[in-house]
Amino acid sequence: MASIKRLGFLAERHPDGRVLVKQANIRLTKGHAKLDPTLVCDRLVTRWRLRVPSSWLKGGAP
Repeated sequence: MASIKRLGFLAERHPDGRVLVKQANIRLTKGHAKLDPTLVCDRLVTRWRLRVPSSWLKGGAP
């Protein structure tokens, strides 16, 4: 499920997101998803199998 990947990726950026990250990681599916289907997502975060915009990897969420 793409929503689990997105949630895990975003929770990883929050100081209190540890439990949510662990639960999301357990529920990962095999395919890749985009963080936002309307954006150009040119980078792959392999641990979440999630494609994200390059700007999200350089300094955090815009």
